[in-house]
Amino acid sequence: MIARLFYQSVKALLLFFPVCYFYRRYSAKKEQEKRKRQLLQEFKDCMEMIEGNLLAGYALENAFLDAGKEMKELHGEGGMMQTELEIINRKVCMNQPLEVVFEEFAKKSGIEEIENFSEVLSFAKRGGGNLVGIIQNTVRNISSKIRIEEEIQTMIAQKRLEQKVMNVMPVFLLFYLDIASPGYLDVLYHNILGVIFMTICLLGYLASILLSERMGRIEV
Repeated sequence: MIARLFYQSVKALLLFFPVCYFYRRYSAKKEQEKRKRQLLQEFKDCMEMIEGNLLAGYALENAFLDAGKEMKELHGEGGMMQTELEIINRKVCMNQPLEVVFEEFAKKSGIEEIENFSEVLSFAKRGGGNLVGIIQNTVRNISSKIRIEEEIQTMIAQKRLEQKVMNVMPVFLLFYLDIASPGYLDVLYHNILGVIFMTICLLGYLASILLSERMGRIEV
């Protein structure tokens, strides 16, 4: 559709192969960020369960084991953190140290809060630190981050809606002119100057979409 509106030519589709490649990479990155946010939320829930188990007198390894069952009830079979807990508990049952196994998970997650907790957990296991206090502090920090992110998203929700409307307006206007006034934009098609002009417009349009996405991405 974009090729038709901007160039009135099916051959112009060839120009969009590089765009499609970068769009797929961009979409994959956004999906990865979404999965990280979900994993962080589930990790917070997991830490709350482990904290409760420790307060009930469980050993740390048993607290992780029981948390795996509780996470399955809370997030269902196949939840991200529940799946990771199954892997962790399986390795611990094979006599691998919990802190080493958890460190592997932390590095794989790529989430700063989980990596920080992994480091503190290793020190606490070696030096006999206050695990309950450490977990409580971790839960408090993650909860604070999630709450701030939710508040920010609520504040900019209206702007995001306006952004989406503005993103589709240029395409809508071209489509409207193409339907309502056939031939009105013919001077911009099938000639070198018109192709150059429409290409500049298209690049500017894509750049404005990327810029608006970046402006709306606020990290805590």
